[in-house]
Amino acid sequence: PVISVDVPSGVNASTGQVMGVAVKADMTVTFGYLKSGILLYPGAAYAGKIIVKEIGFAPNAIKTIERPMYTMDESDILRLPKRKSDGNKGTFGKVLIVAGSKNMGGAAVLSCKAAYKSGCGMVRVFTHASNRTPILQSIPESLVSTYENEIDWTSLKSFCDWADSIVVGPGMGTGDIAKSIVGFLMENIEKPMVIDADAINIIASNREMLDKIKENHIFTPHLKEMERLSMVDVANIKKDMIDVCRLFASTNKCVCVLKDSRTVVAKFSQRVYINTKGNSGMAVAGSGDVLTGIIAALSAQGLDSYLASCYGVLLHGLAGDKAASELTEYSMAASDIADNIYKVFKERDSYNE
Repeated sequence: PVISVDVPSGVNASTGQVMGVAVKADMTVTFGYLKSGILLYPGAAYAGKIIVKEIGFAPNAIKTIERPMYTMDESDILRLPKRKSDGNKGTFGKVLIVAGSKNMGGAAVLSCKAAYKSGCGMVRVFTHASNRTPILQSIPESLVSTYENEIDWTSLKSFCDWADSIVVGPGMGTGDIAKSIVGFLMENIEKPMVIDADAINIIASNREMLDKIKENHIFTPHLKEMERLSMVDVANIKKDMIDVCRLFASTNKCVCVLKDSRTVVAKFSQRVYINTKGNSGMAVAGSGDVLTGIIAALSAQGLDSYLASCYGVLLHGLAGDKAASELTEYSMAASDIADNIYKVFKERDSYNE
């Protein structure tokens, strides 16, 4: 057996990059606190089982750390707001999901389902008319409003006014109608908004929209989408995901959820959150649509954009782990993540008993 002390030799303690060659340990005993370099990949694959041991760091020394960050575990779900016994469908939050394009409604279904499973009281989907029947068949609880060749901007504005939080992007495509919708929302809407998938690609291709970003906007790019947004290639993003995520969030004064095997959440005025939950079974089409719905639901229930993002990523990962324990990492689909959200809340209730 190979045991590394603090960090496996050859692994960058901050970024997780292998500096040419590195020791591959079965176990790493690290001192004081977890190091980001053994949480992020590829460093995590070299660390093996990680044990944290106190070594006596002075509290004042900890305050000097330039990149403060943290992670969470199952017990942190207890910090989510409790359901009010006298609440109703309105008080538990309303989400508007602007998603889907002609005959492409699956992403909207996944986001809608995840929002409901995460405690949201009402979800309205604004999508192409061809998706109405499939969405209602899949999620009969949803409210569905549609367009065909033209957008009724007055109606869309009224839907936004109705909602507590908004999702835009999943399955929308990047055509003229999608571009006009994203531009309208960026220009006219002040509500918390989760900006995902095709909406990210549209903004990346129409960079004047970056000037319309607001503090309560949440961007949820995967690495390739982040490449388009930041104009930093994927290889260099991987060299330091934390700094790339922080830089985008601070430059644009918003929240950035940079998705990968270790998802990173940053806001310009907050510590960085590194998610350690989840598994390879979640690397499937639609997984991001589920995450988007979860984050929007938590935002609609009153969490600020940053906390909704951090807890949304945690809940998504924990639900994915529940799904994998039953189905294996080989046989998971995105809908299985949404279907297992309830198990996380059920476990939370058992903590309280």
